[in-house]
Amino acid sequence: SAQGIELPSRSVLNAMISEVIAAKQDANPKVQWGGHQLRRFDGELYLFDNSIEHGGEACPLLLEQTVIFEHDIGSLTLTTAPVDDESDALYLRKPTVDEQVSVSFDVTGMSCKPLGSLHTRKLKQLFKQYKVPPWARHRTPLIYYNDVLAGVAGLFVCEGFGGDSEQGGVLVDW
Repeated sequence: SAQGIELPSRSVLNAMISEVIAAKQDANPKVQWGGHQLRRFDGELYLFDNSIEHGGEACPLLLEQTVIFEHDIGSLTLTTAPVDDESDALYLRKPTVDEQVSVSFDVTGMSCKPLGSLHTRKLKQLFKQYKVPPWARHRTPLIYYNDVLAGVAGLFVCEGFGGDSEQGGVLVDW
């Protein structure tokens, strides 16, 4: 009621208790009603509009230009900047003249080795490691140089694509 949405029926409330709240710890439970859904992740309950099911569209990225995504995903800007070694910001290396930069949201079967990691892993496993909720995974921008995954916005840069303080880099702002 405080969220201004249609209140669930008694049967939906019972489903919320039995299917979401009482689900196994590692489950990805969800109950939908009236254009909304209740989910649980990492011990917390989340209430969403059903638009959370939609990811963004793949598109080219140009440096110094902002792309605004539909479905409340947000915006993404790649800005050339000196790399601050003290910052936690994500810096990609500058693309070469023959590299096309693009963004996609399809995580299916993708793997990568984040900078500083010992092993290449599937994005599904990396998202679990970084505690990205399942519903947010297909809404997280994947940045490509040509057809090679270079980084995941807000999380990490892949091996071979890190910016450095001497060459500068591309700041990922999502």
